[in-house]
Amino acid sequence: MDKLEGCIVILYTLQLPTVCRIGFHALHYSVSGMPYALALGLPVLVAEGLYALKLLRHVRTLQGRTNFFGRPHTPLPLDRLLARLRYLIARYKPNAPFWQFVLWARQLSLAAVHEAFTLVEGGAVLEAAAALGVLGVALALHVRTQPYMHDHQNTLETVLAASSMGFVALALVWAIHDEDDALPITLGTLETSMLAVLLAPAAVYLTWLCAKNRHRRFKSPRELDERLLDPDDVHCHPVLKSTTRLQ
Repeated sequence: MDKLEGCIVILYTLQLPTVCRIGFHALHYSVSGMPYALALGLPVLVAEGLYALKLLRHVRTLQGRTNFFGRPHTPLPLDRLLARLRYLIARYKPNAPFWQFVLWARQLSLAAVHEAFTLVEGGAVLEAAAALGVLGVALALHVRTQPYMHDHQNTLETVLAASSMGFVALALVWAIHDEDDALPITLGTLETSMLAVLLAPAAVYLTWLCAKNRHRRFKSPRELDERLLDPDDVHCHPVLKSTTRLQ
């Protein structure tokens, strides 16, 4: 049962952004004059939200937190909860057990911003500005929390988030350019700048990381090396054994 629940958590994480986007789109149509779309969008969003709330309560239980009445959120023992929630929390440091919820909030906020501002005339500028705000808040939380286990993961995430913000900022300039042709910049320059800001930082960082670690080798324990080279040891590799005897 715990393995099945763990698989459900993985599937939930994978489908959440797409399904919620469909729900937001249905709400968009309901506001635009198709009220029956509300019957599709609202139940989908409520179901997704209730399951996310269940996962949040379970993670709080793992952290030793209780509900308003001082009782655990669930009677399940901690080892079973850990088996079910491993996909959500194993990738992050102990001080960031709720980071997956932050990532979900960022994804859903960007989807909601897109659907909301398409209803507004000339909303491209407002949409880009709101998206820039969402990404800025997420980046600030990431820099403060440093949620991933390894430093290079946190650095790469910071680089990617900053490049995404640069891309959205240039998209904001593009939207302003469409409304005001007096800006002293061409669309071709904007396109080139957007591609450079989106791709170059990650490429440069990954190149630097590979160059930095190119001389690193796995250091085997000396005792293991001696056993591998000893032709009389059962753990000696056949090729090494024959080579050693030939010498």
